[in-house]
Amino acid sequence: MFVRRADILDYVTYNEQREQIRAAALVEKARRRITIAGVLTFLFENRATIRYQVLEMVRTEKIIREADIQHEIATYNELLGGPGELGCTLLIGIDDPRERQEKLARWLALPHHLYIEAEDGRRIRGTWDPRQVGDTRLSSVQYIRFPVGEARPVALGVDHPELDDRVALSEEQRAALAADLRESYGRARRPAPHEEETIGATTTMSSNNTPAPDFTLLNTKREAVSLASLRGQTTVLAFIPAAFTGVCEKELCTFRDSLASFNDVGAKVFGVSVDAPFSNAAFAAKMGLNFEILSDYDRAATRAFDVAHDDFAGMAGYTASKRSVFVIDGEGVIRYRWVAPNPGVEPDYAEVKAAVAALGASASA
Repeated sequence: MFVRRADILDYVTYNEQREQIRAAALVEKARRRITIAGVLTFLFENRATIRYQVLEMVRTEKIIREADIQHEIATYNELLGGPGELGCTLLIGIDDPRERQEKLARWLALPHHLYIEAEDGRRIRGTWDPRQVGDTRLSSVQYIRFPVGEARPVALGVDHPELDDRVALSEEQRAALAADLRESYGRARRPAPHEEETIGATTTMSSNNTPAPDFTLLNTKREAVSLASLRGQTTVLAFIPAAFTGVCEKELCTFRDSLASFNDVGAKVFGVSVDAPFSNAAFAAKMGLNFEILSDYDRAATRAFDVAHDDFAGMAGYTASKRSVFVIDGEGVIRYRWVAPNPGVEPDYAEVKAAVAALGASASA
């Protein structure tokens, strides 16, 4: 399971219980901390360690606004990964600043060389946020997920040309990671393409084949963009809950970095937010987006596409859009629909690209 809002105490109550909660969390962390090659420390996360980090953030920053608390929960829940995934924080510990700078520049490919070894000898590589790796150097803190599925981890290793090490997991570490894997299957999963949409849970369908609701929305220049104006091309609509929030930034930056692959098959990507055009313009500028964000300030499109999140973040009367993605063909028909089970879950970008590519292949056939 993910950390829920009910798990997070206000910072005054947490202060009263902090020593007990902190002690228990440190025990959990110690069982999941593994160092290899002398400088790479992996801390595998579970619900207890993530809850502790959120509680500490709320306490340190004295966060009281409900939306801000929900943002912290969603951001830290990302570290857990999905069903069958082990999420971890990797710390690259090099004390000397000059040496650290030089090695982080040389180790750009390091994330490709990290693996969990399964009981059957397979090496399972991790996935990571590409924004953690710059053009010239690596970040010294990495967030990595290992999609181990049903495999039983027995070792952790690195096979980078400058770092070659393998550490067998202790019985305690194996038990801890096995427990975390069992816990991971309590998190919402994305159903397979043939499965039907489940009300109130993750909502993925590879093909809806229903007409898209008509809409007219304002871009950041307050120019009208309508569905009718997009006829004749494939359109990707990515509804987001709110600008300037962590998961939304990550999602739109992922679309930004892969925009060429959409353009190559004649598709156009739009973000959709209930924020005003002015806020969307500032958000787009901050993130360097190369596609437009449309403002659904009156929530008409959000409701028409059935992705309204009423009383968002516990704010009575405030409606945001659920995180969702729609792929619409040139005739205005929805060919792909995905709606997140909660604001902290990102779309399956490969799945979205596949849906767009299928339409491109169909059009050229």
